[in-house]
Amino acid sequence: MRFLVFLGVAVLFTLTFAHHEEGHHDHHEKDGHHDDHHEPSPFEEIAPFNYEFTIDLYKQIARDHPSENIVFAPISIAASFASLSLGAKGQTHSQIIEALEFNTSEISDKKINEGFHQLLELWNDEHKELQVHDGSALYVSNDHKVLPSFSDEAKRLYFAETFSIDFKHQEEAIHEINNYVEKHTHGKIAKIVDSVHQDAHLFLVNYMYYNGKWEHPFDKALTHEGDFHISETKTVKVPFMTRTGFYSVAFSDEYTQVYVPYKGNARALFLMPIEGKMEQLEQGITKELNDKWRKKSHDEFIELSIPKFSLSDSMELKETLIKMGMVDVFSDHADLSGIIGEGHIKLDQVVHEAVINVDEAGTEAGAVTGEEVAVHSVPRKVVIDRPFLFTLHDYKTRTVPFTARVVDPTK
Repeated sequence: MRFLVFLGVAVLFTLTFAHHEEGHHDHHEKDGHHDDHHEPSPFEEIAPFNYEFTIDLYKQIARDHPSENIVFAPISIAASFASLSLGAKGQTHSQIIEALEFNTSEISDKKINEGFHQLLELWNDEHKELQVHDGSALYVSNDHKVLPSFSDEAKRLYFAETFSIDFKHQEEAIHEINNYVEKHTHGKIAKIVDSVHQDAHLFLVNYMYYNGKWEHPFDKALTHEGDFHISETKTVKVPFMTRTGFYSVAFSDEYTQVYVPYKGNARALFLMPIEGKMEQLEQGITKELNDKWRKKSHDEFIELSIPKFSLSDSMELKETLIKMGMVDVFSDHADLSGIIGEGHIKLDQVVHEAVINVDEAGTEAGAVTGEEVAVHSVPRKVVIDRPFLFTLHDYKTRTVPFTARVVDPTK
């Protein structure tokens, strides 16, 4: 498995936490707490549903890929299927929307589309310090003619592209898809797919990458090699980044958690369960447990050591999504008449790739800045040296752009 810049961790929830280092980021603490008189924006209206989908998708992917590194972008996946739903009808449409955890008695299709549109606009704001780059493309067999009404709306609302392609010429089709993704990720993802079915109807590709810098970078001079304990019997050597400062932390008999802030309304959560309890922790994640973790966090001056790692994972999501109830769109019962009008098509493949780099600067080079702190006690040492969950939280959009489980940082 390759590793690079698509990040996300097994922590699939919008957490809030204070941080002495970042007293100027008070808005972080207010995440999830709205003024009663505040009129929610479109992206805020879809946030609770995205939260539930993130949790459910993570749990399913974790079950499908036990004891492996995993990294994916849950909301990017949700957006790509919401765009596909523009052309779905009847039960096919209902299953897609319900699998994305939207309750149609509480939110309309129009609100869903408006919410994702605003969210994607915010993510792709070039002036934002937190750069989240998301994209989707739907490849339709050239045996069918795509309705302009679908391709135009998918482009307008979701910035999603629709292409006609000849799947019968497999090598050329693979080359075309990979070239498209490589171009739109500025070379960060060079090969998202290595095979296509020659009799395919639809191929959905989705990708996401992230650029960000730590609020307080780690000093490269302090990076040192240490032991990372994959299991009781297996240990690998990895470079550990070290920094002493105030962090929002929580400790219990079940886990250690640390929040590390990025510049621009975001933080990374490192959640390390006790040895052998990763699966139990993952499958027990709920909103209530998230609230419990959030309430237990406190600010503490610590010496933090976290592994330097790079992750990249390309996954086929068809079977995972079928298990989540998105059945018809992949079967002969699919009603995607809003995409082609005449004839019958179904979705054959869904490929998603996410990439992340975690180094001293964040994801890009940056100068290390100093910090003056008056402390009169020896800081507690916190070392993330066992399998852990790693999640990026974007507070401006109230989303978790990336989620990951890191079992072996060397792979």
